[in-house]
Amino acid sequence: MDSRINLRLLEPTDSLEELTQLINRAYAVPAALGVQLEGATQGVDRTRQRIARGICWVAHADDGKLVGTATVSAGWADPACAYLSRPGLVCRYQLAVEPELHGVGVGHALRQETERWAKAHDFTEMAGFTDESHSKQIRAALRDGAAIVDRVTWPGDKHAHVVYAKPL
Repeated sequence: MDSRINLRLLEPTDSLEELTQLINRAYAVPAALGVQLEGATQGVDRTRQRIARGICWVAHADDGKLVGTATVSAGWADPACAYLSRPGLVCRYQLAVEPELHGVGVGHALRQETERWAKAHDFTEMAGFTDESHSKQIRAALRDGAAIVDRVTWPGDKHAHVVYAKPL
């Protein structure tokens, strides 16, 4: 990764509008290929709601530009997917990288930082989920040591999600 990228926790003074726009741009790339991901169209209120569930990191370039984000929370209490409620499990979601920076290590750095944090807080497993048609993300999760552990269709969704997890 470019050494000019800095990771830190989201601060109260950070713009959720700017963060939401980044998420929208990042998720618009797979959405253009037909992958149904909420992040492509979510609004600021949904970004705020998802961040409130956990802890959010942001990645900034040396010029201060926001270029990435990831959020984690202890489990994901949801009756539609019991796996995500397992003890010791931390869930990573809303991982987004500025599209022109895909492949340079920003996402990798965010994944490593969230895993480092999870280990330091005694979590034993990292989970995530994505639309079952998001083959690029699923392949990346499998390469990163995750295994597919469940499939779920959340209420109101017309499509299923793949749930993947890896030991920490």
